[in-house]
Amino acid sequence: MVSHRSPTGPESQRGRKFSYGIGTVAAVARPELRHPGNVDGAWYVDERCIDCGTCRDLAPCTFAVAGPQSVVASQPTDPEAE
Repeated sequence: MVSHRSPTGPESQRGRKFSYGIGTVAAVARPELRHPGNVDGAWYVDERCIDCGTCRDLAPCTFAVAGPQSVVASQPTDPEAE
């Protein structure tokens, strides 16, 4: 799971949970499970990453492969990149 700065405002989904009939899924990455391969910064991937590759497809300059999972290899440098 991927996360960045804590969202704010009414559109925030921080902590929001979704039910898909099988169970409940958290909508954000958990800081206590932050993958050690991430670079320092606000964006990170947690250890529950299933390495589907979507993050690397959508933002190849930000994400990279680290073993069986993806990690943040480079923090976004401007608001447009976020």
